[in-house]
Amino acid sequence: MPDLVPYITLRDGEQDTSDAALTVQLVGGAPALGIPPRHKLTYLDEAAEDRDPHGILLSRHTQNPLDAGGQPTGKPFWKAVNAARQRECMAALLCHVCKGEASKTDSGLLFLDIADDEARTKPRWPQGWSTTQPPLCLPHAKAAADQCPHGKRNNGFTALRVGRPLLAGILGTLYRPSSIHPGGITPVKTNGVEEMVSLPFNHPHIPMLLGVQYQVALHNVTEVDLNEELAAAGLA
Repeated sequence: MPDLVPYITLRDGEQDTSDAALTVQLVGGAPALGIPPRHKLTYLDEAAEDRDPHGILLSRHTQNPLDAGGQPTGKPFWKAVNAARQRECMAALLCHVCKGEASKTDSGLLFLDIADDEARTKPRWPQGWSTTQPPLCLPHAKAAADQCPHGKRNNGFTALRVGRPLLAGILGTLYRPSSIHPGGITPVKTNGVEEMVSLPFNHPHIPMLLGVQYQVALHNVTEVDLNEELAAAGLA
């Protein structure tokens, strides 16, 4: 049986086309009051759908046609995510494998958290932690767990029921105006390396962030035994 390909997985032929049209502009300000305008990341041909309800500029990712079952076509790149589909699932808290309703009980939505040993020792983990992995329906939680490269069920990941999953921030690339080319931009680097950063929606640097993947903060979290839930549902 072939591996199940999650809806959010990047496919051959899909690509990020953001760089081709990125630029910066000056907005706002009140010269009479001594308030300077601020820089804002934008696209040369920006359209309404390029920004989310928080006003964040979103990365542009092409998407392959869907098959008869509503799944993207093309060879999967297993370690990569199509950011547009990740945002689609995360914004509506849909199962990231089938794009259907995520499993929900009185304890909340079902998430599989892949955390290393260091993260698990942090105070209050997993309460208040953030994830870029959308939730799952129960059948596809079973499939995802069985295919998980970090280990089989409950060995390498933790099944969580989250009572209050809050869309709280976004992972993306932070830019600054170019000091060489007027109207140009350059990514902000840490120790000479370009890295994605995680910012809350109200962060002052959001106007210069190209948003890639949504993050959900996990509150009212209960660790559960996925094997027990699967057995109770007749899916073991």
